[in-house]
Amino acid sequence: MQSFSASAINRRSLLRSTAAATAASAFFSFSSKSARATAALPMPIDTSVLTKFIDPLPIPAVVRPNSKTPTTITMTQFQTRLHSGLPLTTVWGYNGSYPGVTIEAQSGVAARVRFTSALPTKHLLPIDPTLDGAYNYMLNTPNPDVRTITHLHGGHTRQEHDGFPEHWYVPGSSRDHIYDNNQPASTLWYHDHAMGSTRLNVYAGLAGFYLLRDKTETALNLPRGTFEVPLAIQDRCFNADGSLFYPTSREYFDGYTGPSSTDPVTPTDVPPVWNPEFFGNAMVVNGKVWPYLNVFKSQYRFRLLNGCCARTLVLTLSNGGTFHQIGSDSGFLPTVVKSTQLLLAAGERADVIIDFSTLPVGTKVQLLNLGPDAPFGGMADMVSADPATTGQVMEFRVMWDPAAKTVKNKTSPPVPATTGSTGSPVAKLKLPAVPKLPASTVTRKVSLNEIGSTSSPAFNGPVMGMLGTMQFDQAMQYGRNDKYRCCSHPHAATGTS
Repeated sequence: MQSFSASAINRRSLLRSTAAATAASAFFSFSSKSARATAALPMPIDTSVLTKFIDPLPIPAVVRPNSKTPTTITMTQFQTRLHSGLPLTTVWGYNGSYPGVTIEAQSGVAARVRFTSALPTKHLLPIDPTLDGAYNYMLNTPNPDVRTITHLHGGHTRQEHDGFPEHWYVPGSSRDHIYDNNQPASTLWYHDHAMGSTRLNVYAGLAGFYLLRDKTETALNLPRGTFEVPLAIQDRCFNADGSLFYPTSREYFDGYTGPSSTDPVTPTDVPPVWNPEFFGNAMVVNGKVWPYLNVFKSQYRFRLLNGCCARTLVLTLSNGGTFHQIGSDSGFLPTVVKSTQLLLAAGERADVIIDFSTLPVGTKVQLLNLGPDAPFGGMADMVSADPATTGQVMEFRVMWDPAAKTVKNKTSPPVPATTGSTGSPVAKLKLPAVPKLPASTVTRKVSLNEIGSTSSPAFNGPVMGMLGTMQFDQAMQYGRNDKYRCCSHPHAATGTS
């Protein structure tokens, strides 16, 4: 069985005094091995024994909403096989798909979507009842376990349709969203955003691509149809029965065994279940563990999403090949950027072209991850991911030559029917200039803070992420050690809730 890492991470100056704390790490990663005994904690399976690249990459179905009547997308629980060597896994998804169906929309044309929850009332994963959103402190009662609200990440969306974390609803309910799409073509994604359970709902499967298109994109003649592929990259852990594994106690993160905020005698400010960070030991792409994709000797456009909980990806190709990046989170770049490495933080997207046209039929190229199995602190001191597991992502197999009339490689499968086009050569691609932004009218300083425990001088591990706008505070000037000193509107950060 894998264990969590005992590497020394000084990013937060955590775990200073207690014996239990010093035996653990300042983050939780199943991809890094540790000599620490963990017999008391249930652990996920060792995924290094799973054979890589034996399952084909799934491509989610496409939904194209219109501006008049809402297109219904339903959240459900179902079983799917994430790897041929694993039993069936119960997941959540949109329209029976994990990841969810890909939504395509046109810039300047509104899209109406009705998200309906047909999920069960019991959550797949361990709920922390103490987090903001999971517990109603005004009514002094827990909120329902299963609560959802969908957010379009990167979208220019009116506040009433934006998926505010506290606008959640329960199974049997629905919510209509209008996406005005008043922004250029870009790679967006939609995901659950419920306060107190975002991490769990997304880990269970509630995420999908939202591709916004416009006339500028069409004029560029980019690869499309068969030759445009979305890749949602995530990390996961599994139990022996195939079910998703997720930490059930704070002890997994830093060895802290209590007391927690639910202790009846000596309660503290430490949540009993919540883990500030999580790093899985298997890479999942479009809902498959270490898949492969058969490709033509052609160029392809890939829409990349880092959908991991906390992991920063540093992607590279095993043959030293080039990523031709044409876009990022908000649309096209002003010029094509060529690189052999691609860094993506959690939630970040990249629009890239990879050219397989010069590779012989039969060539296999692996998409690798050099990013760490730990919080990312920069490239200089980075320890790369476990090469046996999270250092590998998927494999591209050059199977067909579009110029050949017959399949010459006897090991290649029959040539499939294709749609779309490989587009204009990337070497000749001229991207549109990025319009200059107008002068700013309001300047806000935003502060994202990780709050440490104040219950004991022997332990100051993180207990909450807080997001707020900065304002002058005289108490801050005099060095007051108050966790709310810098935020005028502090609120729990939903990405870690």
